[in-house]
Amino acid sequence: MPVWANMASPIRPGTSSSTAFASKNIDIISEHITIRPDKAFQFADFFVRYSIRSDLSGLQVPLLFYAKDLEGAFGVWVDGVAQQIEEVPREYYTIEGTPLAGFSKYTQQSKKEDTEDPVMIAWSKQSEMSCQLHDLKFFRADLSEGTHQIQVRYRARVWQDKSDWVKRYSFRYSLAPARHWSSFGGLDVSLDGTGFRKVSGTNLGTVHSGHLDSFANWHFTQLPSDDLEVFFQPKPSGFAQFLIELSPFGMALLVGFFLVLVHVWWVGRFRRQHPQRRYSMPVILGSILLPFLILLCYVLSYPFIDGLIGIHASRYHGYYILVFFFYPFLVLGYGLLIWLFDYFFRRYLRAQIANSL
Repeated sequence: MPVWANMASPIRPGTSSSTAFASKNIDIISEHITIRPDKAFQFADFFVRYSIRSDLSGLQVPLLFYAKDLEGAFGVWVDGVAQQIEEVPREYYTIEGTPLAGFSKYTQQSKKEDTEDPVMIAWSKQSEMSCQLHDLKFFRADLSEGTHQIQVRYRARVWQDKSDWVKRYSFRYSLAPARHWSSFGGLDVSLDGTGFRKVSGTNLGTVHSGHLDSFANWHFTQLPSDDLEVFFQPKPSGFAQFLIELSPFGMALLVGFFLVLVHVWWVGRFRRQHPQRRYSMPVILGSILLPFLILLCYVLSYPFIDGLIGIHASRYHGYYILVFFFYPFLVLGYGLLIWLFDYFFRRYLRAQIANSL
């Protein structure tokens, strides 16, 4: 599982959860996931139904769940009967030798007495998952040998990705543990979009039946990916999209082009009026002001585009104001070019005056 420790990351994590880990005594026959986003796409209710087959009778821990940063309670029902959810206690820290040992073939004895040290759930030496104990949930059920229905319900918080101009909102669910079930009978995913009809898409491919703005359904006989994602990314206005494609750099170049034309005209007009003067005030002032205005346009274009996008603007652009570090170099470079233009234009005008005498 990823750890988002970097405060500068464009990712604002929401709820992290996964399909169940199955005990070695349990076969998960099928899984049906229903996702119902709310009208603001800030929370989503997850309804997960498992059909399982138990090889044993008696009190046991059939499934283990990973669920982090939930909004509200995590509920489980076995054959319609609500179960008491337990968090992994400290004495189960290494899993080995506990009722949860059946969920991991390879466990390593921890050298620390620290509840924040992750526990490893591994099906082989090449396949393991790191989890914090307080993010793992389980229940005990007195199961008879045979088939049972297990339902899971919880509310998830949205993820936000600010790496683009417009925020990308998503709900995520890890399917990876299903790769290690002893059997995989099928996966069904349903998206209930009646509360929020603007879902942009999923990573599940083409909808098998229905529509994203109402009810959409998928059926798989093998895992489509390790992670399931339902996302929404608002579309900016046409003008905002045009400026995004133009980019702040393009906007600065465009503004700079017109400023240079105006400056050249001003320098030429001054020189025609004062062909004998050694120094040109337009050259000096323009060399100082024009690079500053171009950089200022570049910097201000970010909040300007963000304002056009509105509340869904990511406003994650890095330290673009540091572009003013280049100001002295632009002054020197542009100043030299405009001085050369003025120098040769002055010589041209003097030559014309001399020829006319």
